[in-house]
Amino acid sequence: MAYLPQPNGGRINLSVSGGSVQSTGTVVLSAGNNVTLSQNGNTISINAAGAPLLRWEYPQQVFTSLNSVVSNGALSVQHMYVPFNVQGSAMKIGGSVQASVSSNGSQRTAGMSLWMGIYTLNGSTLQTVSTASANNSFAYNAATASSSQNSSVTGMREFTVPMNISMPRGEYWVAAVMSTTTGPSQNWSFNMYGNNQIASGGGAGNANLSPIGGNTASGRDVILFQGVHTSIGYTMPNSIVSADLNISAASNVQKANFYNAIYSAIY
Repeated sequence: MAYLPQPNGGRINLSVSGGSVQSTGTVVLSAGNNVTLSQNGNTISINAAGAPLLRWEYPQQVFTSLNSVVSNGALSVQHMYVPFNVQGSAMKIGGSVQASVSSNGSQRTAGMSLWMGIYTLNGSTLQTVSTASANNSFAYNAATASSSQNSSVTGMREFTVPMNISMPRGEYWVAAVMSTTTGPSQNWSFNMYGNNQIASGGGAGNANLSPIGGNTASGRDVILFQGVHTSIGYTMPNSIVSADLNISAASNVQKANFYNAIYSAIY
């Protein structure tokens, strides 16, 4: 038998019976920062989650060209595991921008509307957790390639969207779709960066698996729900099913392996 002294001079008696602690009196438990308490009958559970990460980048430690220019309106869906609680106020993607040039160095405008979304799997359907969009527009002097006047546009760039995010650790899918606009007679391209360690050639057999004796065309995707949407919608759908994605071509699986970051930012 043991007891805990009380501020009013009383005490709570504690005893152990069958491996459990029993008490007589009133016990008050208080949760501190990042600690949650729950009760089910006579069982009290204590969960210490730890402080959430305020920045999460994926894929981890691989950032290189995916060797593909993003098609206008193409929705890419990427599968990822998040082993920590994550909070943020924005998301971003990154890559290389190549702006067109002009012999007369005229003023040009360009822009990119970016939609991003976070999904979880509900049965056999991806459902949105959070979505947001933003328009990144700019003007530049379309000077010749030998000039530095278009250096404010050309090169490694990030594109961002504001989004309130609170993610418990778990399995998620991140989607991104872009729509580009340019000024008169101008073109520019965006080469997505990320993890290129997925073979991009070789046909359908490189991106799905099937049991021996089965048709590989009807096999399951190697990376669940990772691929490029088969339709162009210039928006972020509320739900996605496997049939919506081109997951058989390995090149599409690689295109969807794009760099993304969740972080805290002020807009």
